[in-house]
Amino acid sequence: MTTRSGKLALSFAALAAIAVLAAPPSARADLEIWLSNTSLPGTEVANAASGSFPGAQYSNANYSGFQINTLSVTSNSTGTPSGSELVSATLDIKNISGATATLYISVGDTGFLSPTAPPSLTVNSHVGGSVVSVGGNNAPNLLTFQSFVNSDDSQNGRTGFSTAAQQPGVTSGSFSSDAFGTITTLGSPYSMTETYVLTLGAGGELNFAANTTLSPVPEPSTMAIAGLGALGMIGYGLRRRKALGA
Repeated sequence: MTTRSGKLALSFAALAAIAVLAAPPSARADLEIWLSNTSLPGTEVANAASGSFPGAQYSNANYSGFQINTLSVTSNSTGTPSGSELVSATLDIKNISGATATLYISVGDTGFLSPTAPPSLTVNSHVGGSVVSVGGNNAPNLLTFQSFVNSDDSQNGRTGFSTAAQQPGVTSGSFSSDAFGTITTLGSPYSMTETYVLTLGAGGELNFAANTTLSPVPEPSTMAIAGLGALGMIGYGLRRRKALGA
């Protein structure tokens, strides 16, 4: 059973992420949240409880045995030359079904125009959060998180570049995981997607916050110029020290 103090800790741990999500993005193309009790988008099973929910926020007292408190997504689509990002978070997801169950979540946005490659882009995929309870039946909690960048601009797509699947330990306490990658070919428009496959034992409860960011890798010439500038400053400092010591 979740204690009152544990519940408060869970809510405050995600409060900062939700506050960021509440801020209006610079632009928004086609934010969407997808939920299912059987699969991720594109592999739906007949008669499954699944569907898409256009918009930036979703809550449900009982979605297929899961209590979802403020699942949110935002982005800075259309992006900027310095970077693009997709951010998702929830205050609380709890398994209230009475048995071990799995929830499939996909969030995404389309219409990113910048940055693109070449020369290349660094992708950072991050997920973190905390677990309040491990479930009354002691079944292991499991989380698989993955980020995608889709050159076909597909909504909640999984057709393009992807970081490695991340599986942080979500048995108890806090968790965090980062994955990195490099994209050498990417035009616009493109979309970004984050997927979660979350298995919780009965009573299992956690929160999470995640972000997928793309940033340009400096060209070698730019790095060389920056390096020469640094050497020049070091040389100036040495000459100044020598003059003062004379």
